[in-house]
Amino acid sequence: MKIQVCQGTRCMMNGSLHLYDQLNSLNELILLNPDDYLVESVEATPRKCEKACKRDPKFKNVVVCIDGVCHEDMKNVEVLEYVMDKIKK
Repeated sequence: MKIQVCQGTRCMMNGSLHLYDQLNSLNELILLNPDDYLVESVEATPRKCEKACKRDPKFKNVVVCIDGVCHEDMKNVEVLEYVMDKIKK
């Protein structure tokens, strides 16, 4: 699974670095319990800011692209839940 996490200033203020670290830490869980997961790894990489926050002055999320589909409306916990639902057997 490939995940890109925006590293723009507003996304960083909304927790993108913490989310990025959490997504990468999923690999430890997968390594410890490979039979419980559908994927061998989660590849989280930084994403260049596309200025989604400029379109909405009340933007309070982090822009995350999961396997090529970008999400601007999910809170960090929702991103983690979504990813876990996709990778867990």
